[in-house]
Amino acid sequence: MKYKMYRYTAIGILTWIATATGAVAAGDAGDILYLSVDAKAAALGKSVVSSVEDSTSVFWNPAGLGAVKRQEVSTSIYQYLGWNFQALFLAGNWQGIGLGMGYVASSIDGIQESVIGGNGRGLDTGKSFDETQRVWLAGASVLVPWVDKMRVGTTIKYITHSLYNYAAAGWGMDVGLQGEIPNNEEPENAAKWGVQVLNAIRPTMEWNTLSKTKETAQMVIRPGISIPFLKRSLWLHTQLDLQSKTNELQFGGDYWITPSMIFRAGYANRHIAFGTGLCFKDFSMDFSWEESGLDAAMELYKLSMRYCW
Repeated sequence: MKYKMYRYTAIGILTWIATATGAVAAGDAGDILYLSVDAKAAALGKSVVSSVEDSTSVFWNPAGLGAVKRQEVSTSIYQYLGWNFQALFLAGNWQGIGLGMGYVASSIDGIQESVIGGNGRGLDTGKSFDETQRVWLAGASVLVPWVDKMRVGTTIKYITHSLYNYAAAGWGMDVGLQGEIPNNEEPENAAKWGVQVLNAIRPTMEWNTLSKTKETAQMVIRPGISIPFLKRSLWLHTQLDLQSKTNELQFGGDYWITPSMIFRAGYANRHIAFGTGLCFKDFSMDFSWEESGLDAAMELYKLSMRYCW
């Protein structure tokens, strides 16, 4: 009975966070900031804000960097509709401070140039151009001294976007919190909670065009919770993405089949995802499959690897 009350309390806290955050601002820039950049997060429907505790924390929730105890590097690669995606993350711990860096890039080559003809139809000029988005990230996390097992973190990021012969750039900042919900009956089965404010300082990117067009990335508030079951072999995660016009609820779960093999499933944007992972002392590899956000008949595969020392 106490454990049921503990779970209901956890869900209640998440609901309170969701309603207390209020409306947030919207914008257009920085599409790359909303990608699921690694296979683990993709398989969980991106519901990782409360559970991420590795080098990808610099992207998902900088508070998670405080849980990194060793040096680690992780990388992810995938392709989709001609786009090439790469991500690289580094993290470590220095005198109790979790530190992390990251690089994420998406690019497409050979986009065919077209112009509008006199009849209003598109005409192929025979030329082509490229489009590239990049983001560099640096973050840090520390324990909150007056609250047990609570971490706070921040990420500074610099974004660039090039299209045709034009370019834009801007910088922004994320902040995050992570902690545990006490379970006095079973302390080892405490649930986890987390909150990320994506673009707490919103990146504004000015294009080097004649009109000097400016685009500002939207702020997103992401509260989430992770609850363990079956002696921590099963974790269920849920997360809310709160934006100015739309709110999105995401779900995920991971189950340890063996001490070194894990199965994952998630749901986000009305599409499902599955994945698996192999986890060893110094090395892990994750794979994910997702339905496409554009066409449910299309599929998206991602591969991520992580090494610790």
